[in-house]
Amino acid sequence: MSGHMDGLGFLSVSGDEIDERSPSERGGRWYAVQTYPHREEAVERHLSYQDFATYLPRSLRTVRHARRTATKRVAYFDRYLFVSVDVDRQRWRCINGTLGVKSLIMCGQRPLPVPIGIVETLVSATDEAGILRSTSLLKPGSRVRVIAGSLMDRLGVLDSLDGRGAASVLIAIMGRQVSVSISRDHIVPLS
Repeated sequence: MSGHMDGLGFLSVSGDEIDERSPSERGGRWYAVQTYPHREEAVERHLSYQDFATYLPRSLRTVRHARRTATKRVAYFDRYLFVSVDVDRQRWRCINGTLGVKSLIMCGQRPLPVPIGIVETLVSATDEAGILRSTSLLKPGSRVRVIAGSLMDRLGVLDSLDGRGAASVLIAIMGRQVSVSISRDHIVPLS
């Protein structure tokens, strides 16, 4: 079997031909995979060898070392990437045994799918170089979902963004709208 990796980090394989359908059109859903530290790219590569479609959003990070600065492409979500799986047709259990994978995010005995629209929204904000430009989707007044931290899966309204990477989000807590400061990387817009 041969595969094709596009600029976004997707691999779609169907025999010797490229399958350009979305995961939902192929019968699959997106699932989150937790990796060991700094192993996201290796896991993406190993899953592609196993014919899984993956999405690894990336960002640019400036690193200083020994008086030198360099800009590197790194995983947008440290220790996470997404894999498209049809759990009723594919052998998904092998994902947990993949080199570099800590765990497929599970709910009981089955993988827990990412809510529909989350990964698709991230993909739509990814440029040709595979860099996630989430700020293009985040506008004050837009509805957002918290995707990490103690408020994970809570819905809110983006109140403001600052230049340091923080977002102020209005979240309903105990019947009141409370303004919460959250890392911009921990929210995604709702489609």
